[in-house]
Amino acid sequence: MMIDVLLSVTQDAHTLARQAAARLADAPLAEVGVDREPDGRPVLTGAGAGLEVSISHSHGIAVVAVTAEGPIGVDVEQVRDLPSVELAARWFAPQEAAWVARHPDDFLLLWTQKEATGKAYGRGLRDGGLRRLMPLPPAANQPAALPQPGSSPGIVLTSWSYRVVTQPATEVVISVATVGTPVAGQVRVDFRDVSRTTSTSAM
Repeated sequence: MMIDVLLSVTQDAHTLARQAAARLADAPLAEVGVDREPDGRPVLTGAGAGLEVSISHSHGIAVVAVTAEGPIGVDVEQVRDLPSVELAARWFAPQEAAWVARHPDDFLLLWTQKEATGKAYGRGLRDGGLRRLMPLPPAANQPAALPQPGSSPGIVLTSWSYRVVTQPATEVVISVATVGTPVAGQVRVDFRDVSRTTSTSAM
């Protein structure tokens, strides 16, 4: 499973999505378009039709994820001071809230995983998405399969932290979720910061 993830502080998300889709489809950029579903979700058109896309923003930073393998979700959050323990106690399941109380600096790891998973399922954080259990470190620091109860298909998660190349003081947490049941080791994330004219590979 191949996932193309682009980050930029200088380009809008639709441009990033078109760039990633054109690369995966091996098509000219001009032949790829981005539209919106009735529920607001982005959809690729033209030469990008058939590819899945997800978009996220945080404090002027745009991130997109594109794949040909099935539904996908991406979320990015800028690392900043937050009342992590209080937020987790309010929104997360008790065992996760207790874990954040011991590891408050990792709050955004769980938050972005929940956001990305909700996007991959196509329903965001509705219906108790913030209480959907996520893998805790060390499992959260590498591609991890997340089985879902009942008839819901499994989710494969990949998360990492990254220091934005054009803003050395800015660090973000990024999570990508894909629906399906592939072996976690078979998921390859090709991540590039294209804020500069020369791409920077981070993974």
